[in-house]
Order: sequence, then C-alpha cells, then structure tokens
Amino acid sequence: MGANSFVDLWDNHIRYTISGGSLIIESISYNLTDTSMGETISSNTISGSVMDAYGRTISETKANIANWYQYHRKRSYVTKGAVASVINNSPSFKYALSVINNKNQLFKEVPDSVLMPPYTAHNNDIVQDLLKFDWPASGTPLRQGLELAGRYFDHDLTINPDTGSSMDDPIVDSCQQNFTVLFTDGYWNGNDPNNLIADADGDSINLSIADVAKYYYDQDLSSLDNDVPANLFDSANHQHMVTFTVAFGLKGLLLDSNSNGWPNNADGTEKTGSDNWGDPFCSDCPEKIDDLWHAAFNSKGTFVSASTPEDV
Repeated sequence: MGANSFVDLWDNHIRYTISGGSLIIESISYNLTDTSMGETISSNTISGSVMDAYGRTISETKANIANWYQYHRKRSYVTKGAVASVINNSPSFKYALSVINNKNQLFKEVPDSVLMPPYTAHNNDIVQDLLKFDWPASGTPLRQGLELAGRYFDHDLTINPDTGSSMDDPIVDSCQQNFTVLFTDGYWNGNDPNNLIADADGDSINLSIADVAKYYYDQDLSSLDNDVPANLFDSANHQHMVTFTVAFGLKGLLLDSNSNGWPNNADGTEKTGSDNWGDPFCSDCPEKIDDLWHAAFNSKGTFVSASTPEDV
C-alpha cells in the first residue's frame, strides 16, 4: 500500500513464485515519470533447504501463502477473523453483531438476560453466522449503521431486522457499559441518519458520523438508575454508547503530533469535539476517515487506522 492509502499498480512490493522445489523472490520497485513507470526488479532464487531472508524454508513459505489465501486475501476475511478472535478470547462479554448493508440478513442480539457468562453457545452461534456470511460488495452507509447500533441500545429498535421477531431491551443493569465497534474499508456514503441527530457535537456540520456517535453518547439509553462506572477518560454515569472506529487501509488528513491518540490543531493544542475536524461531506475524501476519528473522540472511544491484519 502506498502513501495515498490505496493499493496502486506502481506500489513497491515483493512477488513470490513457488515451483516444486524452488522459490523465486522478486523485489519490485517503481520510479514514476511522465512516460514510464520505471520498474526495477531484483530477483533471488532459493531451493532445497535454503531459507529466505525471514528464516523460512520453502515448505513454510508455501504454508504462509496458503494461510493468506484462505484467511487474509480479502479485507472481509481479515475483519471476520479479527471479530471471531475477540469474541473467542473474551467470552464473558455480551456480544451482538450486524452489518451495515445487510442487517436484514445478519443481526444477532446479545444473549438472553437469564444466561450467565461465559456465553459459549451464543458466541459460537455469532461467530459461525459471521464466518458463513457472504459479504457482497456494496455501499458504505456507516452513519446509518452506527445509528442502528444506537437505536438497538436505546431500545428504539424493537423488531429484529433479520428474523422479524421482537427484541428485548439489551440494557438490563444500571451499571451496564455499552460499546460499538464500527469497521470499514471504505469512505462512508449513503442516506442521512435521523434528522433529530442534527449537529450533536456543535461543530456546525450536521449528520456526520461524529454527530451520530455524540448523539448516542449523550442520550440516556435507559430509564434505569445512572450507575455506569465513571473513569478519568469517561465521566458519564448514564447508560450511553461508546464508539470504537476502525478504518482498514485508509488514512485521513489529521495528525496526532503528541502521540496521545488524538489529533492536534495547527498550534499544537488538542482538538475538542466542536473544533474543525474537516468537512466529511465530500466524495471519497480523507476527511471521511477523520470523521471516524472524530466519532471515537466524541464518544470516549478509540480510533484505529489499520494497515495490517494484526492492527485490526
């Protein structure tokens, strides 16, 4: 991936060609001009028991390529694997799951309130449904997707979009914390969320992802007592939604100059929710990724710009 956050034909890369008993490793680089891509190829061949520069034998390299093809060649595969890993490694949390484009085909609720952790059967069901889900190429209505999660926590969404059955309120304890993780590998588009969300963060831009996140952070999502534990980063004790955003393979314009996880203004001061984070109402522009960062900031979550499966 190049500096523009896209995979282009002229990006430097390494090509592996495997035959029965040998491995050809080609390092390919480019020096673009107006008339030429300036391709340069450096080649090395190993065979037998000789290892490559990373200390891998031919057999190990074959296994790596097979694993990549099976599990990582598509970003949807990487996301599925990351979600499954989180669920399997932390089985005592209550998980729900949906997709932004096809909620009528995949919408899994949190486990029944009478169940006790770990929620093994429920988690296995969620993971299997996600892994089997055929993720078609489509638009990226992130704003409505995040709004769907907020409506679910707010118990404004009472009918399961997938099954058509009625849904219980997912918030059952006054101290319950509620989190949404929003994954994307593209710039958001699609229809606006509910107009009631408006300019929730006060930055003079209406109906951004940042506004959706702020709206469901400020909204009291339950009539239960306000006993959500506060901390130094999040002082809210009412039932609210914290949003974590993950942009896979995409970067914005804003920079974190002091490495505290949040972008800074030109004078070095830290941004507030109502500061200028850029106007995301543009076509396939990096400001839309900064809007994801803004959404995490507004709701006391975290933003990750992931360039590798490990980052996700």
